[in-house]
Formats: sequence, C-alpha cells, structure tokens
Amino acid sequence: MEKQIFVFRRFAHRRNADASFDSICLACFLTVGSALIDDALQSLESGHRCEPWGLDSYRSAPGLSLRSRLPKESI
Repeated sequence: MEKQIFVFRRFAHRRNADASFDSICLACFLTVGSALIDDALQSLESGHRCEPWGLDSYRSAPGLSLRSRLPKESI
C-alpha cells in the first residue's frame, strides 16, 4: 500500500504501509505519535508543544523558504 498524507489543521496525518497513522506537527515537523486509528491521534496532538530548539533550527537554515512562515516564538 502506498503511503498517503492528509493535512488536518496544524498536523498532517500520514497513513503507513501497516495501516497505522502518524501525526506530524506542521510547525516543528516532529512526529507527535502513531496510532492504528487516526482519531486516536487527537489526544496526542492536543498535548503537543513545539520545542524551541526545533523551531530555531528551521529558522536558521539558509535558503529555507518555509522559515518566513514559522512563528517568531515557540508555540
């Protein structure tokens, strides 16, 4: 099965080959968690807080066009 990616608000849900789902934060790009049912990811997403070190590394990357869209302060 080919991987599929679905975008929901601040998180992208990726369906894996084993039919599980990953939740990826679109602000810091960390994988928040995995679950067999995508609805189960909501509790993991609501508890997620971006780490400042992750945001700073994306802001400082040279030539990264996404850098301008990242929040100035940690979320």
